[in-house]
Amino acid sequence: GKDQKKDADAKFALAKDLYGQGAFDEALELYYQAVELYTQVGGHDCISVANTYNNMGMVYGSQGHYERALEYYQQSLDIKIKVVGHDHTSVAMSYGNMGYVYRSLGKAEEAREMFTKTYSIFLKVLGPDHPHTQQAKSDVD
Repeated sequence: GKDQKKDADAKFALAKDLYGQGAFDEALELYYQAVELYTQVGGHDCISVANTYNNMGMVYGSQGHYERALEYYQQSLDIKIKVVGHDHTSVAMSYGNMGYVYRSLGKAEEAREMFTKTYSIFLKVLGPDHPHTQQAKSDVD
């Protein structure tokens, strides 16, 4: 229980550092291990698994594996919605991440759809003047 969570958190943190250094494959390996441990501790539908999937999406996106990135962002999003509900900033961030991947794929329509979801959540939760809301608005426009 507690030891597995600590072990998973350590792997997650190290993976984040490795990602920052451009060691993508090593980061992914640790993220996969972290998911396994988090799942043992809190089940598959926990926010730690969602956050790990999100970061795996970032790694795959950085490697240019956009379809794979979208799969992980989607899995992260599905868990987040189950756990925290739809109107939550972390859900908005997931939509935004997916929007950037669609943009990288040249899928402007899908990107705009994601950015619009991001914007509407931020608008509702943070208000019109928050920097996140402003950024999301500029992504839509």
